Amino acid sequence: MWQAILRLINTILSLLRLIPKASPWSVDVLGDLSADSDLDVVKQSGGLSNDGAAAWVEKSLHKPGILVRRVPGRTPERITMYQLSGAQVDLRIGNMNDAHDIAGMAISNPTGSTWGIVIHDQGGQVWLRPSFEGVTVSASGIDGLGYVVGNAPNAAAWETPTSDPVAISGETAEILLVAAVSPNGRHMAGDYRGTDANLRHFPWYRSGDGVAHLDYVENKEAGSAHDINAAQVSCGENRDPVTGLKSAWRFQPVGSKTNWLLGLADGDDVNALSLNKNGVTVGYSGDRAVLWHTWQTGGQYKAADLTAELNDANVVLARALRINDQSDILCFGWRVGANGEKDYKMFLLHAASSRFQLGG
Repeated sequence: MWQAILRLINTILSLLRLIPKASPWSVDVLGDLSADSDLDVVKQSGGLSNDGAAAWVEKSLHKPGILVRRVPGRTPERITMYQLSGAQVDLRIGNMNDAHDIAGMAISNPTGSTWGIVIHDQGGQVWLRPSFEGVTVSASGIDGLGYVVGNAPNAAAWETPTSDPVAISGETAEILLVAAVSPNGRHMAGDYRGTDANLRHFPWYRSGDGVAHLDYVENKEAGSAHDINAAQVSCGENRDPVTGLKSAWRFQPVGSKTNWLLGLADGDDVNALSLNKNGVTVGYSGDRAVLWHTWQTGGQYKAADLTAELNDANVVLARALRINDQSDILCFGWRVGANGEKDYKMFLLHAASSRFQLGG
């Protein structure tokens, strides 16, 4: 009799394991991308504010890039910009703040000149100084008060979008580039070119008081910092100087602790692109969007495969571009068609509010 009961229990447990787990995410499709999208551009970056507004680049292989800004409750904006000659410029995005202001770059297709731009919410396009032909200027970030950072051509900051740029120094660094600014506090991060024979690039960050930290990631080989929050926690990539393979890290200034972020499989390129105020970090491992929030022994964090967590066999999330303080995640990916074709899209994932409590 007891054996029969045990067999029944095992059968019930086996059946329960066949029931799909509920996804910890709800998903919005923000927009469709063309089949001939220039994926190298589309996957570079995006913008995401704390109210769920998102911005990204639409770029085909044969047309200049445009920016799309989608604010909840409003019709999506498709943003173009033009030179004085009337030629359309090729747009890129750095980030977007909570006022929905976008910082980015405009590329002149005839000459290759680049100009820093700020696109204010509901109108108002600003060309950052200098903006004459032949310059190399870009804006990579804008904080909540309109403070802009970028490169002109080396690291620079604009007090407001209409100010002249101020050079950002980095002690002995030969070339300093900035990739991000914190939402507040004026902390910034990026990469610098070292003075060794290989001229490798290394991550750096600068606190709001003006102190630059040029050698802060433990056991680094080369690479860049991609994002920094108001607590001066930053994330980015390490790059093997021989193989070029990328690995991901997250750095906490308290205790000067480097956390190495594990990929999904050995041999994957792994990169940390964005983090929120709690240090929850997103990026990619191979061709899958991932999130790091679970601490493991040894100071490493296990990657969560966002595609697998959707429980939708027809959707692939390839890049997690941005995460906000509510742990919403802006992703690039595609829906797989009946014949295996890829229907490229931008997705926004909404998380259960109690899920992420980062430790370590």
